[in-house]
Amino acid sequence: MHLVPFLPCHLKSLKLNEFQEFSAPFLDDENYVTMLLDGVAYTAIDGDIVLGCGGMMQITQNRWQAWALVSTATKGKMLKVTALVRKFLNEHPVVRLETVVRHDFENGHRWAKALGFVNETPNGMKKYYEDGCDYDLYARVM
Repeated sequence: MHLVPFLPCHLKSLKLNEFQEFSAPFLDDENYVTMLLDGVAYTAIDGDIVLGCGGMMQITQNRWQAWALVSTATKGKMLKVTALVRKFLNEHPVVRLETVVRHDFENGHRWAKALGFVNETPNGMKKYYEDGCDYDLYARVM
């Protein structure tokens, strides 16, 4: 298992988990894919299986947004994936790195905390994404 530079074709191999499957239509949207390419992005691969794609993009001088699209193929492999992502984050230090997790996605909350993010909105942000669900804002501040 290792990280390779993110390529748009990697998105075609993702089998998104139920909490991210609302994103599936965006994976074919050229503007969305261009946005994902803006910044630093990698894909976690195990053999020829895409486990997930993720990265971070700069919002302001000190503020970056982290993103991740995780495949159901990570089942039983999240400890290794987490180690790879933690290494990536440590090699790309930024002043403030934010990400959001769907409010009812317990595994997502556990993963964000394992990666060193702190929940700044424990009551959630109402109807934050296109799926109409509430999300929590997490941040890693250096």
